[in-house]
Amino acid sequence: MPQDQEIIGALPPAGGVPGAAGEDETLDLHSLLQALQAMRVGDFSVRLRGDLTGLPGKVADTFNEIIATNERMAEQLEQVGQVVGREGKTRKRVRFGVASGAWAEMENSVNTLIDDLLWPTTAVTRAITAVAQGDLLQTVRLDVDGRPAQGRVPALGHHRQHHDQAAQRLHVGSDACCARSRHRR
Repeated sequence: MPQDQEIIGALPPAGGVPGAAGEDETLDLHSLLQALQAMRVGDFSVRLRGDLTGLPGKVADTFNEIIATNERMAEQLEQVGQVVGREGKTRKRVRFGVASGAWAEMENSVNTLIDDLLWPTTAVTRAITAVAQGDLLQTVRLDVDGRPAQGRVPALGHHRQHHDQAAQRLHVGSDACCARSRHRR
């Protein structure tokens, strides 16, 4: 018996004879290899036969479940890229539909990445809105979920000083304008 069949166990030789007894129990190694190769290059539409029983059926079902999860993950990533990245709907997150192991960790990692990338935009938008409404005391948090923000963050006092100077210039300019208009009367 070839070594690859010993590793697979109960899988029969490739190219089973059609119509032979027990045909429903066969999983062609050539078909399995083709499906694995398709999955390797990102074709998540491929499936193995779903009518197998016994060990070949368990192998086929497990393969189909894994590839379906990969297909769902690819669809979710594409969807969140469209909805969050292009449409700007920042509340959308991925849901892979598997709540255990590395699948759940990958889902959590992607969602955390989205949150971390959106945080500065959300914070700055909130601060700009407050300033536009006249609230010059609005602050921007320098942490995300209790973790300090990474990178260089300019001092807020520096920006406040520039804002105060600009406001003073506008006020002085408007006083001078009003004085000229009173003088013309």
